[in-house]
Amino acid sequence: MKTPARLAAAANRPSTSIGTAEPYRAPRYRVTLVCETEGTGTAEPIRDSSTAVQLFRPCFEGLDREHFVVCGLDAKHRVIGINVVSVGSLTLSIVHPREVLKPLIVMNAAAWLCRVRMRPCSRTLP
Repeated sequence: MKTPARLAAAANRPSTSIGTAEPYRAPRYRVTLVCETEGTGTAEPIRDSSTAVQLFRPCFEGLDREHFVVCGLDAKHRVIGINVVSVGSLTLSIVHPREVLKPLIVMNAAAWLCRVRMRPCSRTLP
């Protein structure tokens, strides 16, 4: 049986089974926004749907698949940037909310627009 003096001595010795205590070190990451191309857009704010259509029209010309695109706007509804979230197949574009919101958060967007461009069907119905 251990006496109180022996218990105190055992408590002061480092345990070999636990090892030395080392502080937890979490990895640090940096998320950045990179401009891939310069747009030819104007600095006017998006006030209605017709202005939004004019903004998105050049993004969708000549595409053969579905695309899901988000546009980040500042507090005065001027365009910060446009991001292609998903390029789908002929009839399907899979989108998850985190993929939509992440570029908007990185842009510090106060508002946003989204648009899905579907490929028009080339066959005619009877």
